[in-house]
Amino acid sequence: MNLTNTEQQHLAGVLAMNTKKAFTGVKSKRPWTTTVEIDYLDTIGDNYPVQGKTKRDFLHGYIQGAFRRTEWGNIDADKAIAYAEKLLAKA
Repeated sequence: MNLTNTEQQHLAGVLAMNTKKAFTGVKSKRPWTTTVEIDYLDTIGDNYPVQGKTKRDFLHGYIQGAFRRTEWGNIDADKAIAYAEKLLAKA
């Protein structure tokens, strides 16, 4: 699959966000919490369309990845995954 530069940059950013090291340099007005994660899930796949991928595909990938995720910080993993599953059922 060929990605545009913008898509490659976004993908690199998403991958980096899953590492604790990436969070140490992030300056944010809001800490990454369950509420922020749910806000993200509401828009997943909307801002960075990848050819042939749907919102459903992104949500499915999020749920699969969630079970391998080791750093959740202040996020309630159970709530985030349940919300993603709810959105997937509606997609």
